[in-house]
Amino acid sequence: MILFPEKVIGRWLVLFSSGVILMVVLGGLVRLSGSGLSIVEWRVVTGVVPPLNERDWENEFQKYRRSPQYRKVNAGLSLKNFKFIYWMEYLHRLWGRITGLLFVVPFFIFFLKRLIPFKKTGVFWIIAGLILLEAWMGWWMVQSGLIDKPAVSHYRLAIHFLVALLILGISLWKGFQYLSLPETVADFTDRKSGRGLALPLLILVVLQMAWGALTAGLKAGHVSTTFPKLAGQWIPVDLLWSAHLAAMNFLENPFLVHFIHRWLAFVVLSLALGVFWILRHERDGSLKKSLWILLGLLGAQLLSGVGLILFSVPWMLGSLHQLLGLLIFVVVLKIHFNLRH
Repeated sequence: MILFPEKVIGRWLVLFSSGVILMVVLGGLVRLSGSGLSIVEWRVVTGVVPPLNERDWENEFQKYRRSPQYRKVNAGLSLKNFKFIYWMEYLHRLWGRITGLLFVVPFFIFFLKRLIPFKKTGVFWIIAGLILLEAWMGWWMVQSGLIDKPAVSHYRLAIHFLVALLILGISLWKGFQYLSLPETVADFTDRKSGRGLALPLLILVVLQMAWGALTAGLKAGHVSTTFPKLAGQWIPVDLLWSAHLAAMNFLENPFLVHFIHRWLAFVVLSLALGVFWILRHERDGSLKKSLWILLGLLGAQLLSGVGLILFSVPWMLGSLHQLLGLLIFVVVLKIHFNLRH
């Protein structure tokens, strides 16, 4: 008999959420290394087994040589270098499967042992459905780069990322609920005022991350290597607006997408400072620690963002930037949860 099933379930959800974070970071590395189009098929079961001998590798390489990425970008790529990009994409897909099992298997065990009553399983079925949707959307995204243009749709990339963020958010929120016993909830000094800013901050963080995904998909991080000016100008109107795109400039013009993502970061920081100021006398140690962590993460995120601009998006810095964004989302979600419970 499990004495504290709520704690066990809560820790499982936090562990699963950590797996989702790692999956997103691996996906970012795949994109940054140009490896995402190296596996041109989606095999749900047999795809778990990688090539086991030279004949298998040559077969996979032959399939890749028929892809637009090989013909238009990587013509002449050696088998050795193909193996590198293949393994990058394979590990991302494999970890996605493992993460899915990390949710499904414990969920059914808890359900069969009646630790999760049937009437409370609704949100868990939603998470399971989103996991399946995310897997399908991953292949849907890859398909967009296998037809003619050797690059995935930035719209599909952003949607794929946002579904992962939704899975992470729902799982963590539910995990926080299971881990928060009534007697551990502290008395907040200014719950109403803090809550009034915490939700807009969470929404703004999600919006900023969505624009980050669009920036990544359009490779808009490469359009300028100057900061704070963009392409050497404070507001390069001729670059930010293309008449033929009209309103679609906000989603398809790399310069405008980059510009919005760049300066929206400071709006997020300003709102976070507002939440910190309102709750600066907070008596709950856990919440106060979260606020300080948030400011530290935002500072590191701004520095990494500037570094990405100045050094033309190096791999490791790009991956760190994405990880910091995910951690900021987690901390803001925790702050919002604490203010509501």
